[in-house]
Amino acid sequence: GFACLSQLTETGVYSRLNQLTSLLTEGLANAAKKYNVPLVVNRAGAMFGLFFTDRAEVTTYEDVMSSDVELFKKFFHYMLNNGVYFAPSAFEAGFISLAHSEQDIEKTVAAAERFFAMQ
Repeated sequence: GFACLSQLTETGVYSRLNQLTSLLTEGLANAAKKYNVPLVVNRAGAMFGLFFTDRAEVTTYEDVMSSDVELFKKFFHYMLNNGVYFAPSAFEAGFISLAHSEQDIEKTVAAAERFFAMQ
């Protein structure tokens, strides 16, 4: 607890978390777009959500419920089989932490791009 809070008070921590989260969310969105996979990525700080939907944005309960849960399941299992762990529910948020590196993000985006290419 205290060690975590101590790290969070260091200069640049939140900038780093935002930078890593941007790399991930923009990388996923761009990879999905490249292969015409309908994906909306929402983000707040180091927290993000992925929604497989044709909607331009996801801001309401109805938007969330219209997302393709079956495609998320396929994505989740593909990523898990490739060493990347996302929350198992299409309705859970993901989080970036200080333990993540740019290499982790690159590996994640590369695996997602392989998945999107198969859709």
